[in-house]
Amino acid sequence: MSLQVFSERGHEPLVRFAEQVFGHLPRSDQRRRACAYLHGLLATPGRKTVSAMSAAADVPSIAPHSMRQFVNASSWDWRPARAELARWAAERMPVEAWGLKVAVVAKRGVHSPGVHRRFVPSAGRSLNCQVALGLFLVSRTEAIPVDWALLLPDAWADDPHRRSRARIPSNAAVPMEQAALDLVDAQISGGGLGAVPVVADLSACTGARQLVRGLGLRRRDFVVALRPQGGTPPGARARGSGPLRHGAGRAVPQAGPPSAPALPPYRYFSLPGRRPTRTWMTSMTRRHATDLRLLAGLDEQAARAVSRLGSGFGLLDFEGRSYPGWHHHMTMVSAAYAFSRLEPRLGPVRSGPGPDPHALDGV
Repeated sequence: MSLQVFSERGHEPLVRFAEQVFGHLPRSDQRRRACAYLHGLLATPGRKTVSAMSAAADVPSIAPHSMRQFVNASSWDWRPARAELARWAAERMPVEAWGLKVAVVAKRGVHSPGVHRRFVPSAGRSLNCQVALGLFLVSRTEAIPVDWALLLPDAWADDPHRRSRARIPSNAAVPMEQAALDLVDAQISGGGLGAVPVVADLSACTGARQLVRGLGLRRRDFVVALRPQGGTPPGARARGSGPLRHGAGRAVPQAGPPSAPALPPYRYFSLPGRRPTRTWMTSMTRRHATDLRLLAGLDEQAARAVSRLGSGFGLLDFEGRSYPGWHHHMTMVSAAYAFSRLEPRLGPVRSGPGPDPHALDGV
């Protein structure tokens, strides 16, 4: 695919972007490596290996071993960078929803954090892979990843030695629905973008119904596609509720036990002409059916973004074996993708000399 460097004057826009997103890094050498890594993701054709990206950056002081050290061994916190990336992106796009999307990353080995063999519905077969959940800012034309969770199977969650070797904290092993709620809690504040709904097609995930309950308890508006489950809403059997009733415009109250917080009503709808047919659930009982279907359609933007991240931005190319390293790499991948999609496009990408290695010294 054709990538963009966005300026005929050189790398100034990329340097300014790196200054904003990674300005929290305490050392100037870390900030230089962040900028070089971004340039490598944008300028390197084919696989984004550290060796290939270092060659593309062509900065003598940033050799492959220092790039690997920066990503895999360094202890810098990725969360401030992701929060700043979300702010940067929100200023440049008309955000209509927060999107949740699963990304499956095929792997050959067994040592990368979270790698395991599982059946992947989208591929129709079992794959040796990592499974990640991304949180996206979504408009009608774009989906920008701003946060990630790595989903750990039991083989990793129940093996302290394996987790220790990969530097995986004990609280990282949570079900998909809790990981999704953690992403929502971390990124969505009480105002501003907190008012836009959460949109997700998680019909292939077993925890989607627990997710919508968690969103309901948080009073977050949502539009979520559910996995078929015999026609009952989440918790219906435990509460003795009646069967699931389909069709936008029919609100179904959620009555919990007397001691539990009252959940908002919800409604169900489907997207005409889509195959396979999915049942969507929403908390927005007063929104017109057309609006709800437009919101559900935003999930396709997140799906396209995951595909682009894999084909041109290094989502599939992390080579390390540490959990922090994976998060560092995914932060860089997300930032490179956001820069590529949202900066003005003023020229073709160039390999060769990257940004001035001292451009970030004063940050």
